[in-house]
Amino acid sequence: MKEYILLLLVALSSAKPFQKPSYFTFKNIMLMDMEDLDDDDDDDDDDVDDDDDKDDNSLFPTRAPLIPVDIFPVCPFGCQCYLRVVHCSDLGLPSSLLELHLDDNKISAIELEDFIRYKNLQRLGLGNNKIKDVENGSFANIPNVREIHLEKNKLKKVPVGLQELKYLQVVFLHSNSISSVGVNDFCPTERRLKKTLYNGISLFNNPVKYWDIQPATFRCVLNRNSVQIANYGK
Repeated sequence: MKEYILLLLVALSSAKPFQKPSYFTFKNIMLMDMEDLDDDDDDDDDDVDDDDDKDDNSLFPTRAPLIPVDIFPVCPFGCQCYLRVVHCSDLGLPSSLLELHLDDNKISAIELEDFIRYKNLQRLGLGNNKIKDVENGSFANIPNVREIHLEKNKLKKVPVGLQELKYLQVVFLHSNSISSVGVNDFCPTERRLKKTLYNGISLFNNPVKYWDIQPATFRCVLNRNSVQIANYGK
């Protein structure tokens, strides 16, 4: 028993902290997982009564825990874990955060308040989500950001506000649904407002054609090799 308790404490102390952003919609994912689990239970147990079925579909079920024993050690302390969802509301991230990795989730939108506390953020990873919309002004809250990863989402246009980020050097937008790029989408109208040049802009695997993009669009890029546009196909 002592050995078991020791292993459990080690597993909990080694779990990496994990928090959800303020307004991201993880509730829908949790509900879908609850529905999937309920379908499986119906197949395995035909004699389960109606009250128990209702408990299984609730957001925080009162029946047996839904956390498989083999993945319990990776559930962050203070959070609630349900299959593919980790619920860590109101635990807070430090405002001094430099990197925030939210890749490979099911985030569908970025809202104005999502990054308002993280003025020092330098790298933001949002790749491989389902983002369709970035609210105007969302990136104004992270003025020191150097890298923004938005590849493999469902964006139809370049997010507004990139041209106002003085220190932004890398922005990945490949594998989206972007059909046009404006001449001022990346660079400010006044050159002096940009403190560092871009050394990486990826737009490949988008519907936009390179011949439809004005050369002046990339006037604040280090060199032509810093921009990747071609190779679109579906």
